[in-house]
Parts: sequence; C-alpha cells; structure tokens
Amino acid sequence: MNRTLVALAVAALVSGCTTQPQEPNEQIQHPQYAPLLTSKEWIVEDIDGQGIIDSSRASLSFDTEGRVSGSTSCNRYFASYSLNGHRLEINQVATTMMACPEALMQQERRFLNALEAAQRIAIDPSGALILQGNGHRMLAR
Repeated sequence: MNRTLVALAVAALVSGCTTQPQEPNEQIQHPQYAPLLTSKEWIVEDIDGQGIIDSSRASLSFDTEGRVSGSTSCNRYFASYSLNGHRLEINQVATTMMACPEALMQQERRFLNALEAAQRIAIDPSGALILQGNGHRMLAR
C-alpha cells in the first residue's frame, strides 16, 4: 500500500513537470548568455517599437571584459556591463559629442535611454537579442 502511494506521488510530480511546446513568439531563455553576446556585433532594428531611421546604424558590441560599446546612430558610446543569467546591468554610459541632424539626435536619446534602462536580455527564436527594462525595449540582430 505504501509503495502504491509513493508511485502515485511520483507520477503526479513527474506529470506536473512536463514542458509545453514553445510558442513561435516565445523568447528562449538560455542558461548562459555571455558567449552569445560577445560573439558578434548586434545591429539595432527597433527601439521602443518605433524602429530606426533608414540608413542609420545603431549597434552593440559586448566584450568579455565587461564593456559594451558601439554606435548610437550619431555618436560612439561605451559603458560597463554585468550579466547574471538573463539579468543585465549597464552602467557609466559615455558618448562622443558630435552634433547630428535632430532626428538622429532624438533616436540617439531613445537608444541611450533604452540602454541605461536595460534589466533583462533574451534571445528570441529568430536569434534576435532583446533588451528589456523600465518600459523600454530594444531589438538587435
């Protein structure tokens, strides 16, 4: 009788742990993001759902020393970052100080705000990097 209860308990526990198939839009949570981040330059395609200006180039390059750098579409930037699982913190963002057309300067401000607000990262099924935090969202491929 005792074995029957244990078997039923184990069966209930195992059936409760089964995984559901991934939805196409579901983000993939990788246990270790560092190799994915540092292996390429990420080109920004969207900032807060507003896209980016045609022919402008905003980018992110994460190194293995805890620094991120790239282009804001107008200026170059650099900052420090820390990564713990899917938690991301970007600190001490500094930029060059070139003047650009107002539309690029506005895009740069949106980019920097999203970068500084980043709290989480994910990789979606298409391989895009998603930075999220404090109401901001950035998509880079």
